[in-house]
Amino acid sequence: MPKKTGTAREFILATLRHYPDRELQVADFHVWCDERFSKANLQEALSRLFAEGLVTKVTEANRATWWAIK
Repeated sequence: MPKKTGTAREFILATLRHYPDRELQVADFHVWCDERFSKANLQEALSRLFAEGLVTKVTEANRATWWAIK
């Protein structure tokens, strides 16, 4: 498991690099960081990473969103 220090952005990228074959939700990141970062903070970091083209996003019909490393 990636270290839980640094920024939400660093944590997300380290986690996705550690599990490159998985798609994760904000709730997964929130639990894995021991709630160090809020869900809103994680969501904002993921949105920025998506805008920068570093992660991919899949939104299902029920509006569930999954994130993965590019």
